[in-house]
Amino acid sequence: MSRPGIREVASVAEVAIGTVSNFLNHPERVSEAKSRRIREAIDTLGFVPSSAGRQLRMGVSTLLGYLVPDVSNPHFAEIAESIERRADERGLSVLIANSHRSREREDAYLRLFEQHQVRGIIAASHESLDARLAAVRERGTASVIVGQRAMDAPQPSVSVDDVAGGRLAVEHLVDRGRGRIAF
Repeated sequence: MSRPGIREVASVAEVAIGTVSNFLNHPERVSEAKSRRIREAIDTLGFVPSSAGRQLRMGVSTLLGYLVPDVSNPHFAEIAESIERRADERGLSVLIANSHRSREREDAYLRLFEQHQVRGIIAASHESLDARLAAVRERGTASVIVGQRAMDAPQPSVSVDDVAGGRLAVEHLVDRGRGRIAF
């Protein structure tokens, strides 16, 4: 059995296809009476709008990809939650891919993200991603490395400076009169 499409919704709601399209993409353009009929038709038919179709029409994706080496690690889970929250504020959704620290899985997910034409990729790995993300960037998908500093100048990254952090921690303890410090 095939999925009902926008034509079937329009037929059941007794409106034009363009009215259903406006209902889905610009609801403020549709009267309350027609909106109610379209909503009822959608519920009756079990219609699910195609995000792929919308992406083709708009020419821009509403998806971001987040590649993580271990989703059970609280550090990466916290980053994922922050990414989702910020993406949601901008009307975007996040596909989260758990590579289980496997290079092959990372590569497969990077390909999958490109196939789904995500708007951008946020990637964390246990090894260097620069060369692989350079190829992705060359094909038109933006990317950011998190958790490690990029080795390649054009590759954006967000990371912690552990040396400076350690220095600041020791200075803080010394300033508080502590002289025997262990790490």
